[in-house]
Amino acid sequence: MINGGTPRYLGKYTREAFLQLVKELGALGHSVHCVQEACGFGPYQHRGLGKLGANSFIIAPKKLDGKRKTDKSDANKLAQELWDFEHNGDKKRFKLIYDFTDEQRETRAESRHIGQLQKARGMLSGNGRSLMHEHGFYEVSDGWWGQRKWKKLKIELEKYNPWIVKMLEPIQQSIQGLHKRIHTLKVRTTEELGDTPQPKGYGDFTAAVIGNEISNWHRFKNRKQVSSYTGLCPCEDSSGPNQRFGSIDRRGNKRIRKQLVEAVWRLSTWNPGWHGFKKFPHVFGAGAKVTGATRKKAVVACARMLMVDLWRLNTGQTTLEKLGLIDATPTAN
Repeated sequence: MINGGTPRYLGKYTREAFLQLVKELGALGHSVHCVQEACGFGPYQHRGLGKLGANSFIIAPKKLDGKRKTDKSDANKLAQELWDFEHNGDKKRFKLIYDFTDEQRETRAESRHIGQLQKARGMLSGNGRSLMHEHGFYEVSDGWWGQRKWKKLKIELEKYNPWIVKMLEPIQQSIQGLHKRIHTLKVRTTEELGDTPQPKGYGDFTAAVIGNEISNWHRFKNRKQVSSYTGLCPCEDSSGPNQRFGSIDRRGNKRIRKQLVEAVWRLSTWNPGWHGFKKFPHVFGAGAKVTGATRKKAVVACARMLMVDLWRLNTGQTTLEKLGLIDATPTAN
């Protein structure tokens, strides 16, 4: 778009050709503004544009145009929204993505890789289990690929059908290799935490994953931004005096969401004095027997509050004692 005019479609450009175009426009004295949706190619195009003096933005992906979606229609819509964002001051048009440093991206990639390896381990474990079931062997325990369980299982399978053992041995060795790699990465990830105080029951691995995903807690300006980042906020359909809430929108970081929910269950055992649990005595109080949807809703609400408290804690706004949390750091006698 030139001076707010109709968007002009210039066809598809390679990254190098697009940077050259921006460079030439800058040399002619033009002010260049660019926007791109976050994707799997990293921030390097964005950084290259910044070096050329362009105002570049990376935004969260969004559904831009009805039922018909093409690169051309997306680019057209993005150009119009960028004009409103930059020149008309409509800052709610985009959700800007934080540009992690290369070191932060590498640290985050290690903890994310653990989840990918766990998924691969589960898939191979399921393949081995289905193979045994398919050929009539049904007494298969969870974690059958573990060293001790495999020794006993192998003896039983040799008696039942030696062919199954030949098929399973390569799968079991692959799973063991993945398992060792996962353990190594988990140890490395948790070691990088240092001596940072953590609530009792919160978990070192949870702290490492959430810390790596956030990297810089000060990038959030208020509690609403922190809550929204988790994707744990409810959907809303309100009009006039009628207010209706639905399930969580899941428009956030799914890895943080998973770790928060797990942390709430652990904290309910090791840190029952946390102020979040006091809001739901019918769920977390002594002798509570509530189950089903009521309990799930309470856990989600507590997970959202926990994220806000972690933000306040890591930005120096509060302490574990004020939050009613017990420090997990052992004290010297």
